[in-house]
Amino acid sequence: MKRQHFERFRGMILCLALLISAVVPFAVSAQSDSGEVTLMLKFTVNGRAEGTFTFAGDEITYRHTVRPGRIGENKYPEDITVDGKPWEDLQQPFKLDFTPDFEKTVMLECEPANRVQVSPHPDRALVHVRDSSHAAKQFSIKLAVKNQISRPKPQPAAAASGPAQTPAPGPVVITPEQKAVAAELNRQGFRMLQALGDEKETVTKFISPYSIDSAFAMLYTGVGGRTREDIRRVLGLPADPAASSTFFHAMSGQYQASRQADVLVSNSAWVDRRVKLRPEYAGTLETYFEGAFYTEDFSRGEAVARKINSLVESKTKGMIKDLLAPSAISPRSRLILVNTLYFEAKWKYPFKENQTRQMPFYLFGGGTKRVQMMYQKRRFQYYSNEEDNVHAVILPYEDPRFELVALMPLQPGADQGRAAMKSILARIGDKLDSWLTGESPYTTNVWLPRVDLTDMTMLKDTLQRLGMSAPFRPSSDFDPILADKGGFDSFYIESVIHKTALKMDEYSTKAAAATAMGAAATGYPPRNPPPENYFRADRPFLVLIRDNQTGLILFMGRVNDPDKK
Repeated sequence: MKRQHFERFRGMILCLALLISAVVPFAVSAQSDSGEVTLMLKFTVNGRAEGTFTFAGDEITYRHTVRPGRIGENKYPEDITVDGKPWEDLQQPFKLDFTPDFEKTVMLECEPANRVQVSPHPDRALVHVRDSSHAAKQFSIKLAVKNQISRPKPQPAAAASGPAQTPAPGPVVITPEQKAVAAELNRQGFRMLQALGDEKETVTKFISPYSIDSAFAMLYTGVGGRTREDIRRVLGLPADPAASSTFFHAMSGQYQASRQADVLVSNSAWVDRRVKLRPEYAGTLETYFEGAFYTEDFSRGEAVARKINSLVESKTKGMIKDLLAPSAISPRSRLILVNTLYFEAKWKYPFKENQTRQMPFYLFGGGTKRVQMMYQKRRFQYYSNEEDNVHAVILPYEDPRFELVALMPLQPGADQGRAAMKSILARIGDKLDSWLTGESPYTTNVWLPRVDLTDMTMLKDTLQRLGMSAPFRPSSDFDPILADKGGFDSFYIESVIHKTALKMDEYSTKAAAATAMGAAATGYPPRNPPPENYFRADRPFLVLIRDNQTGLILFMGRVNDPDKK
């Protein structure tokens, strides 16, 4: 079979995952007649639809069948096509010229075991098929696997205790240590958001501390000296790099195992061909971060930037585009670490479109703009603290582990809440938990604007102001990760690029983030108490998307303009 078939597919299973829900048990099977090898890949959607891709020689065919009672009351989306054919017309086998990218696979099985061997890797599975003549044929299938079958991995020296195992389906056990790590990461994340807000108080800032921390955690596990200490102090990573790696490994596995929210985490290391990573460091990235490795010619910077941008766009389902400018990879660039995070979840209680109205949104600095304001009335978790002039509402998602927290000044004051918001940001890292106590028993009226925004931040200057100076100066602290420095004396972090996107509508929330780190060489009336609560986000507000079991915040931002592009 021609290998290029396996590199051409874009979107079939991705569309199914996005529009229909999770793809569940997936099987690989093979059969042999007179030396002819047939490889069959099956998947099911919600247990009601089955698709089969069959690979025989150079031909690929697809067959689709649906059981009675298609996915409850809903029909399959009409806009899904495969090779130009509508989804509902795929009853008969037909030839394809691409191979599936199994974005939502949750299980791999081999039948018969003596005919097919599958060797999973972070971004692909090597499928070995042995025909009747005992000649082995190898195919490479790109995968983004949720709960991949386990395989022995080398024990990296930097984290000898071994990673936490990806949890089996069922209740997830959260340890006190994980909660403590999450709390410290949150505190430092709020410090970063505050610092970014101090630079431009009237500009929307939306970041993913989880993505930033994950990117730095990949570096933190290998570097030494002052560089490691500065990263720990500014970001709040555990003092033991092994504990840091284990934490991110556990969180990534738990989040990606979710059946009711779509959370995708990816990490990759892009290495200039003139340098080489130490095997133990590469092993740690592969084991704990499931990192994919790419060796490139960095003298062709624009071409490498395009490859990275393409990967980021794919991993964030099109939400993050053009992370790196063509000139981002300089003649000094030698290593780029990339983390991406994609989050999508439906509201547990959707807003009704017929309740959405165009209303004014009062901007910092004066002026208003018309926005689409969603509304609903329900017994949401609502909290208010008059002493700190803050109130908050929690909107749950279908997946009970995740929730959106919206906060804003209780009394905005004469400047549309600008000074009050600054005060909230200065204290939220230490006081969020105390603010979210004493839930009101009353029904809450919630007005929340539709949000469609993107934000891009060059974090180097901000991190330096927060005290992270050593990583940006040439030093030998990077030696523990490099087996061959390519003739260069010392390394340093050249840039930290962070880009995010957030979309909220009546039905769901989508958020995405990408972080690239490059290393180089050399108005409310008083109520006491009210019969109802009111949370009207018609002026700048804070938004948090968090894991309510560990408390870890995946995304945080100050929304000064709900529609910022």
